[in-house]
Amino acid sequence: MTLDTELAHLVRAGGDPDAGTFPSAMAAVAQHSGDFHVLVNRAGTIIYANPVAAAAFGVEPHDAVGGSVLAHLHPDDVERAMTRFVELLATPGASITDTVRIVSPSDGVRTIETVTTNCLDNPAISGVIVNGRDVTGHDKLGRAYEMLAATNEAILRMEDAASIFEAICRIAVEHGGFLGAWIGVTSAPDALLEIVASSGPFTPEGIAARIREVDSSFAEGRTPTGIALREGAAVFVDDFTSDPSTAPWHDIARQTSIGSSAFVPLRQGGTPVGVLSLVAREPRIFDPRLRSVLEQMANNVSFILDQFVSDAAHRAAEDAVAHLNGELERLLGERTNELARTRAATEALAESEHHFR
Repeated sequence: MTLDTELAHLVRAGGDPDAGTFPSAMAAVAQHSGDFHVLVNRAGTIIYANPVAAAAFGVEPHDAVGGSVLAHLHPDDVERAMTRFVELLATPGASITDTVRIVSPSDGVRTIETVTTNCLDNPAISGVIVNGRDVTGHDKLGRAYEMLAATNEAILRMEDAASIFEAICRIAVEHGGFLGAWIGVTSAPDALLEIVASSGPFTPEGIAARIREVDSSFAEGRTPTGIALREGAAVFVDDFTSDPSTAPWHDIARQTSIGSSAFVPLRQGGTPVGVLSLVAREPRIFDPRLRSVLEQMANNVSFILDQFVSDAAHRAAEDAVAHLNGELERLLGERTNELARTRAATEALAESEHHFR
């Protein structure tokens, strides 16, 4: 018997997975698996959910039965999931793979990679089986590497900091899959922050209204942005709306579904001069690997900022040398002309004396 068949036997017998009524060890895999296993009917009503799936839904396994599986999806994913489910119903035996987000009462938004199989025509099952695996952070890491590669390409192509900042924010949203990104720069650790680039559902004016002040004597200055600037170390917020350090942002976070955030300093000459800020829908998304990628990206940007300064200094030095050379040529020209005039006057005087003799 397959696992799918064992689930069908359980449903037919009205078995309770907690009561150990699975007819074989194969069915026990679903009970003790670290993955999601859900059986639904044609209407998307849950017939069976294993403990992992039920826990993610925030209920006991027997309480999950009878509810709609769509009710547990992120609102932005419901319409697409419904469309694909209806398409699947039209093809008995077919399977589809997808990635959806569920809203967990305890863990927030989780990303689930699913394989859904239409077994409605299988008399042993008479349902649609959804097998899933929690890949929260995995997809974000892959996209982060794409973001790093795209950022490096932008760094090589662009010739000024402003263009690079704009590109980084756009890349973070389009390639990295982040909800929003912005960059602020300042002339000193306790100076006002100027928002120079942003992408996502946030305007520079709206951002500046909340994080422009980075002086630690102000509440806004004790947010992660100010801390990252003053201490020169990246700050990661796992649960945005419950972290005291992000209190000035809690209102907009609830309105825009911010779950977690990163604040990574950008340096010039080793001194923090700006902050790259990223926000994600999912809480606790910034695991050590993702943090490492973001810090590498910031280091690459910091390197090119140093190069811009070095190049500017080199050009300034070249301009200064050219100016000095020009001045020297001018002075030499004036001296040459003066000597010529003096020689002409001397020769004229000598000629005059010769006539008097």
